[in-house]
Amino acid sequence: MNYRHLFRFKSIRNRLLMVFGALCALISVLCFYSLYSLHQVDREIEAGYLRPHQMMILSREAGENFSRANSLIMTEMAREAQGAAIYHTGLKESIEIINTSLSELDKFSMDSEDRKVIQETKENIQLWSSFISDGPRFYDFEKMRILTELSKKIFINFENIMLSHSNEMAVSQAKASQHIDVMRIITACAVVFSLCFSAISLFWLTKAIINPLQLASKVAGTISEGNFDAKIPKGGADETGEVLRSMTIMQAKIRSRFEIEKVAKLQAQDHLNNALEQSQDAVLITDKDGKIVTSNHKVGDLFVHLNQKPLTGKALSEFFLPDGRPIMENISAITESREFSFGKNRWARLNATQSANGGQIFIWTDMSPEHRREENLRRAI
Repeated sequence: MNYRHLFRFKSIRNRLLMVFGALCALISVLCFYSLYSLHQVDREIEAGYLRPHQMMILSREAGENFSRANSLIMTEMAREAQGAAIYHTGLKESIEIINTSLSELDKFSMDSEDRKVIQETKENIQLWSSFISDGPRFYDFEKMRILTELSKKIFINFENIMLSHSNEMAVSQAKASQHIDVMRIITACAVVFSLCFSAISLFWLTKAIINPLQLASKVAGTISEGNFDAKIPKGGADETGEVLRSMTIMQAKIRSRFEIEKVAKLQAQDHLNNALEQSQDAVLITDKDGKIVTSNHKVGDLFVHLNQKPLTGKALSEFFLPDGRPIMENISAITESREFSFGKNRWARLNATQSANGGQIFIWTDMSPEHRREENLRRAI
């Protein structure tokens, strides 16, 4: 199989394929780089902002809970020194909340130093809790000193955790900002390159493809306007030249076909008019826009007020109601047998159908003789 024609750039298909392939490659590179950059920024945000932010929140909550528990113990020991009873109300629940927060901190932690501080804080809180359960007295200065030192260590650990992750957030924000700046510069350069490449491609395609196609379009426009004798240029050796040569052949065939259809249409119209004139009923045909195409003389015979009026080309709504009854006085509604009365003791049966082209066909049968015979029969009886 010979593939040489694929590399001839005189072919419009090959020109379009080359430009399309280059644009697809360029867009693919841009999309890949954009997705990669967004993924990197997302990783930076998740690792350097969301996780540290969550650890700061958990650390602050645990510190606040411990502060409330510590204040509660100090208050109750002061009351005990004054002779009041102590209950340690809510102490157990506060310690459970603190341990839960520390467990969550341990899950989010990704640094061994963080885990070490968290483990030390857990041990200090356990030791602090055991001191509380032993029931230290306000006047037991040694135990109070140990309890105070434990509280300070716990507070310092929580502050260190918050400070460490605050610094981590700042560093991560700087890295993400730097990464975004690089991505912005590369994207701007890629956009400029894409615009330049698109402009060059557009100029080349306009000269090589669009201009010949405009010539072919102009010729097609003259043919569509009915000018089947318009001169069609020969064209070049590419597809546009083939199109122009095909259009020359098409022009000749259309001219021949048009003449044949014109004659056939005139013959069909004559046959239709003859058939309508031979009909014993009044017949009227409309197009899809509601305009009257043709009617026979029986319409004027049945509806006398329309006898001298030209109907063809006029809107049906000028002379008839939507259901097919004529616009006139003394007209009744349509009965179940599709009949209606009009004028002076005149009756007609209406048959309305849809035509294939979206128009309507109305057929009115004069029922006046039958109604007069029925009336005479009723009178005779």
